[in-house]
Amino acid sequence: MTNEQKTDMGKMLDWLEDFHFESNSSVGSLRIEEANVRQHYLDLPGEVAFWASRAANEANQSMRANYAYKRGRANASEQYRAQAAAVGEKMTESRLSVLVDADGTVASLYDEYLQVEAQHAKSKALLEGMRSKRDMLISLGAHIRQEMQTMPMS
Repeated sequence: MTNEQKTDMGKMLDWLEDFHFESNSSVGSLRIEEANVRQHYLDLPGEVAFWASRAANEANQSMRANYAYKRGRANASEQYRAQAAAVGEKMTESRLSVLVDADGTVASLYDEYLQVEAQHAKSKALLEGMRSKRDMLISLGAHIRQEMQTMPMS
C-alpha cells in the first residue's frame, strides 16, 4: 500500500469516526493490517453484504419517514384550515405554512426523518469505505505478490 493510499484511508477513517457509529467495529472494519491481508479478503464480502443490507433497510425507513412527515404536514394543514373556516377566518398560505411548521407533531416527524436519513448516509459512507478497502486490498495483494516474486529464494 502506498503512503498516498494510507493517507487517503486514514482521512476516510477519521471522517467516519466523527459520525460516532453505534459500535467501533463498524469503522474498525475499514482498517487494513498488512500482516492480516488474507483474513481481510475473507471477511470483506460478508461485511459488504451486511452494510449493503443495512443501507437498503435504512433507505426504506427513510422513505417511510419522509412519507409520514408529508402525511403529517398535510393533516396539520387541513386541521388548521378547518379551524379557521369554523370561525369564519381567512387563512393565507404563508400563515398556514408558519402554523404547520410550528406544529409539534410535524416537527417531531421531521426530526425523525432527519435522524433516519443521517443514519442512512452513514451506512452508505461506510459501504463506500468498504468498496475502497476492497480496491486497496487488491492493490496491496498485487504489491505483495510482486515483492515475493522479486525476492531471491535461498
